[in-house]
Amino acid sequence: MASNDRISAEMKRLSKIFKNIEPDKRNLCASLIQNAAFMAISLQDLQEQIKADGWVEEYQNGENQHGKKPGSASQVYTKLISNYNAVIRELVKLLPPPDKEIARIASDPMADFLTSK
Repeated sequence: MASNDRISAEMKRLSKIFKNIEPDKRNLCASLIQNAAFMAISLQDLQEQIKADGWVEEYQNGENQHGKKPGSASQVYTKLISNYNAVIRELVKLLPPPDKEIARIASDPMADFLTSK
């Protein structure tokens, strides 16, 4: 699937998750979702590159100076995952608080047992 198609699919997925954000905060949310979708797909691509090439790469500066250093993809991945987590954290903060009764029932092990049968 093309990168733009994957980004659009991720935007739709995130939009469904964060559909309950207050209308006055949706403009901010739309930009965050767009950025999060782009970063999520970029992270997937970087993961594939890291799987293929590894986290480190060898270098040689001149005849005698050589060694290993973090790979370019791994450096970008490390920074991008931090930024992605920050954007998702901001999106979660924009969600309305959960219904207290639902939260109470959801955290009750007996209710979990009874509703699972």
